[in-house]
Amino acid sequence: MKINHQLENSTNRFGARVGETRWEVNRDAVMEYYQEMMDHPDRLVGLFNALEPDYGDDGKIGGYRVNTERGEADFFADVGLRQGDVVRRVNSLHMTSQKRAEYFIGEFVKGGLGAVVLDIERDGRPEKLVYLVK
Repeated sequence: MKINHQLENSTNRFGARVGETRWEVNRDAVMEYYQEMMDHPDRLVGLFNALEPDYGDDGKIGGYRVNTERGEADFFADVGLRQGDVVRRVNSLHMTSQKRAEYFIGEFVKGGLGAVVLDIERDGRPEKLVYLVK
């Protein structure tokens, strides 16, 4: 598979993309963004609203679909998520409720995560996005 080197070496406010599906994330920069969200509850609501429950045939939540039109489109682009992506698992934990997402946010804030692995569905195919926290 050929990697687009322009994308491979791109940087943004959160860190650097070091591969097609890999990032090195600056923890301090993410914490600054987190504080922005805490200081602007309307943006925080937009961020959570942009993650819409994706229901399976059984009627249960099987992940969260990214809808960048509902909020924080720049954040999602910076972390490599696109409109319509479905986040299925974070660090192997199935995303079946908002509480699970909040758990990972809490762990990040406490400094308990050195890496985050998102299992997503993009265009009907599974992908894995890896973020090394530095």
